[in-house]
Amino acid sequence: MSTDVAPAAVPSAIPDDVTSVPLIPAQVAQIERILTESGEVPRAVALLRAARRPDLPTDDPDAAEVRALRPPADRNLAAALLRIARAVDSETTALYERKDNGETAVLGVLRNLGFRLLELGSTVAEEGGVDCRDVEAAIACAHGVPDQGWRIAKGSSAPSHP
Repeated sequence: MSTDVAPAAVPSAIPDDVTSVPLIPAQVAQIERILTESGEVPRAVALLRAARRPDLPTDDPDAAEVRALRPPADRNLAAALLRIARAVDSETTALYERKDNGETAVLGVLRNLGFRLLELGSTVAEEGGVDCRDVEAAIACAHGVPDQGWRIAKGSSAPSHP
């Protein structure tokens, strides 16, 4: 059986945007199994897209099965925390290196990333029952923004601080 695939048969590359999430090993194994059994590259790309973009709707039972392999945080907190740490590391490691090499242009990016992480962390902690008012006041003071309303609106993807 030939493994050559006509370029027109392969969907466009999966966009690497802000809603894309990394796959876990079980998802990769499942997609490899489906690809090996079917040999359909476009189908594998569709499953990869479904796994990396859980925000996109799909009626595909294989896609739903692949998505379900990622356990929610309440079932495996350690894995969820590791995924978060890896995501932060993947976004910041190169920036830290550039900063350490004297590039001051990355300081604003690091500040904005840090502020966004504080926003998200405060929102999550508050939803978990933590009174974050004092922490929020300290963050607002440190970043020079108003104390009230600086956090993102629940469910919003837009940062409230430039």
